[in-house]
Amino acid sequence: MNKTSVSVVSIGIGRKDYSVNVEYSVQPLIRSWQDKYSYSNLIPVAAGAEVITVIPIPAADLYILYDLNISAEKNVLLRLQVDEWDPVTLAWIDAVFVKSGYQRVDLQIPDGFIFGDQYRVRVKNYSAFNLTIPLDISGIKASKANYTSS
Repeated sequence: MNKTSVSVVSIGIGRKDYSVNVEYSVQPLIRSWQDKYSYSNLIPVAAGAEVITVIPIPAADLYILYDLNISAEKNVLLRLQVDEWDPVTLAWIDAVFVKSGYQRVDLQIPDGFIFGDQYRVRVKNYSAFNLTIPLDISGIKASKANYTSS
């Protein structure tokens, strides 16, 4: 009898689906008044530097973020930080989410996090190499008129 081994590639969080050999991340349920939101950008980061990317949100919308990730072509230490804009104090709330890792940083927010005016993403390269780092963000875009928080 021959033994067959099955390897499951882990992508995100969630239940392993052995039938298709992949593990799905938890995806939010999108309602009729919502749309899927995604943002992608290539960020050049010099050796030992940090790059800040401010992402504005249209006045009528809000974004609920679930997954953010960065990766590098070399096995180097990276940090991904998300900051929130506080419209009351007109100041940034630093380090709402922070995660570091080597070569790839996956920041997952299972319950989602709501951003209403703008948010910023800070990418830090701790290495001695100049890198171009892809940033990928996914979540939900919703109309503020249709959203009520509980």
